[in-house]
Amino acid sequence: MAESSAELIAVGRLWVEYVAHDPWLPKVGETVVATAFEEVLGGRGARQAVAAARLGSPAALVAAIGQDERADSLLRRLDGEGVATRWLRRDKAVSSGAALVHLDPSRMRQAMIFPDPFRAISPLDVEAAADVIASARAVLVSLEVAREAAQRAIGLARIAHARVVLDAAGAMEALSGDELQGVEILHATAREAKALVGVEVRSPATAIAAAEALRARGPGAVLIDAGPDGHLLVTERGSRMFPRLAAPNADASDEVFVAALAAARAEGRSLEDATTLATAAQSLVGPEHDVRAFPRRGAVLRLLEVTTGRSWELDDGA
Repeated sequence: MAESSAELIAVGRLWVEYVAHDPWLPKVGETVVATAFEEVLGGRGARQAVAAARLGSPAALVAAIGQDERADSLLRRLDGEGVATRWLRRDKAVSSGAALVHLDPSRMRQAMIFPDPFRAISPLDVEAAADVIASARAVLVSLEVAREAAQRAIGLARIAHARVVLDAAGAMEALSGDELQGVEILHATAREAKALVGVEVRSPATAIAAAEALRARGPGAVLIDAGPDGHLLVTERGSRMFPRLAAPNADASDEVFVAALAAARAEGRSLEDATTLATAAQSLVGPEHDVRAFPRRGAVLRLLEVTTGRSWELDDGA
């Protein structure tokens, strides 16, 4: 992929995760002998950029890292997955992010992250990527970054008429209507929906209530992860539930779903087709904690052909 452009821009966090697989999560003062240990790519923005690239979308990441050995390792991992890294700010005055993660057999986790990830990306970092955002087809923004940086990314995308997918991961409080202007799709889990609008999602009916409350604040469409029922899509035309195809790997599948949704919209697919594709991609996420669990484009399209009975390949001009 040419480093001068990308179809999908992910604005989000980036760090190295040091993952200990434990027989149980340690209590305060307890030492547990891990059954395995691995060093993997972490940070929602980075992992979503990789997920999109694996699905065939030319992707770039806007983030900030240091000039240390961890940064070099992160760049090698992203380059190896085909993610453009030209718009990563490297600052020798800061340490690249790191997370210490304990993961038990049921995938419950404990994590400690350094430095403060909400301060890792500034509006100036986003501004420095204005050229690639101006030519992008879709911009994926997570609320796990500083609010000011998220708003600058949404504003630049809106000027460029790029589709904006807002991932509500990290949401801790309500967003104003002004903050949601220009967002084409907002994706939220039940927990995030409660933080944003105060509605507890416990059923399809409460999922609709939460989605309608969110859509009233500005997004063109809202997708709510309604748990076992699947994903609920609410637009001006009404609502539709997209059932799950398989029990998800909760550790990674949510970020893959949102990345696949944004990648599909960047390809020009309809909201309904993009949600169907994202549902298929989510169902194929493997059990590993690393991005190697993320599915490739061919596997997702083959699954869609089997489950829908039609071809999902796009014409060259799409």
